[in-house]
Amino acid sequence: MEVTKLIVTEKDKKTLIDLIRNSEAVDPIAAKCRKKLYEELKVATVIAENEFPRKVVRIGSVVTITTPFGRKAGLEMVLPQRADIQKGKLSVLSPMGTALIGYAEGSDVSWHFPQGDEIINIEKVDNDIEVFPHG
Repeated sequence: MEVTKLIVTEKDKKTLIDLIRNSEAVDPIAAKCRKKLYEELKVATVIAENEFPRKVVRIGSVVTITTPFGRKAGLEMVLPQRADIQKGKLSVLSPMGTALIGYAEGSDVSWHFPQGDEIINIEKVDNDIEVFPHG
C-alpha cells in the first residue's frame, strides 16, 4: 500500500503545527490524532498557495465524506475556535478534522476514532469558497 504524503501550503502547515503545539488534548484519541497529524506535517509536501490543488482538503475547504457511521455533506474545515458541528463547522484539530486535512478528493483515509481505526472516504472537496484569514 502506497503511503501518501499530506499536501499543504506553508501557511496552513505553520498554522496547524502552531495549533497542535499550543493545544491541550485531554482526550487520548484526540491526543493520538494530533500527534499523528503533527508527524505527517513534518514530512508533508508543501505547495505554493497559487498552485495548491483545488481538490485537496485544507483550512476553509467544504467536504463531503462517507464514514462507517454514515455520509456527511457540507462540512467546513475550520480553526478550533470556529468549530460548531451542529452548523457543519468541523475543527481541524478534531479526530475527523485531523484525518481529512491534506488529503485529496477520492482518498480513503484510515484514522483513529473512539471505536477504533476506521476508513473515511473523501467524496468531494470544494475550495471555491473564500478561505477566511487564519494567520
